[in-house]
Amino acid sequence: MDYAGRAARWLLGATDHPGGRALSAHLLDLLELPVGSLVADLACGGGATLDLLASRGHLAVGVDLHPRHPRAVVGDAQRLPLAGATFDAVLLECSLSTFHSPSDALAEVVRVLRPGGVLGLTDVLLDRSGAPAEVVATVDRLTRARGLDDYADEVRAAGLEVLDQQDRAVDSLALLARLRHRLPLSTQVRRCQQAARDGLLGYGLVVARRPGQPRQG
Repeated sequence: MDYAGRAARWLLGATDHPGGRALSAHLLDLLELPVGSLVADLACGGGATLDLLASRGHLAVGVDLHPRHPRAVVGDAQRLPLAGATFDAVLLECSLSTFHSPSDALAEVVRVLRPGGVLGLTDVLLDRSGAPAEVVATVDRLTRARGLDDYADEVRAAGLEVLDQQDRAVDSLALLARLRHRLPLSTQVRRCQQAARDGLLGYGLVVARRPGQPRQG
């Protein structure tokens, strides 16, 4: 039985991103991007957010090791095939926690963002000191999740200014309710669900800005 796969689907949702389309839309609302912004979606998966960006009038390009969308290119988020100081925004949805070197990925984000450009990050949150060992072990097979402040500190260490950070427990609880009757429950999934109810496992977001004045024109 694919218990790890079921746990992954519960954690990541049908779009391969935490919280699904609703959280992606909320993140874009927070970024307040003007129509026509150039946006890079790193580790874009099937490209659900690329479609959402296009529906809002943005110019979107995805980067993924195994792209499955016509607007995505082959590339490693830790060595982006993108020009520097070019993008108005970069998205990291449920991906930073999966990278071998998050600091390298964030350095690349800083490189490709134009001055004044913004980063939108969502990812799995895990209270490692409070969650049961079985839950930590299950999550660690899928993602190197950590606390919201840990993500924010990594973003600051890369040289970005954190504008907002949110614990989106409401999204993890909504996902729990949506999938409760759709996935056969293994012991692993049940433990993850209980950890979410207890506020030990969920989703969070960070919005940050590259310092500097935007170019005119």
